[in-house]
Amino acid sequence: DEKNKAELIITACDECVTNCKKHAFGSTVFVKITQGDNVCTAEFTNDGAPPVGEIREGGGLTALRRKTEAAGGTMEVCTSPEFALIITIPKGEV
Repeated sequence: DEKNKAELIITACDECVTNCKKHAFGSTVFVKITQGDNVCTAEFTNDGAPPVGEIREGGGLTALRRKTEAAGGTMEVCTSPEFALIITIPKGEV
């Protein structure tokens, strides 16, 4: 339901805020949420330093990926030209 989708996006936001401060030494996380006919997409970026090399998913990102995929969604971690976490969730029951 919509509440579960919102909770998933809030969880992703929390993880991005933690990682922004801890790994990128940033202070602001930007969230862009868009809705298409069949999906809701949340894109998270930040004002921190760009990643140096590949991002290895650890506890928080791995847990977030599992929750996203359990909801029928996808999660993409981008590193260039800046960090971006993109979660896409199908509309309807989650």
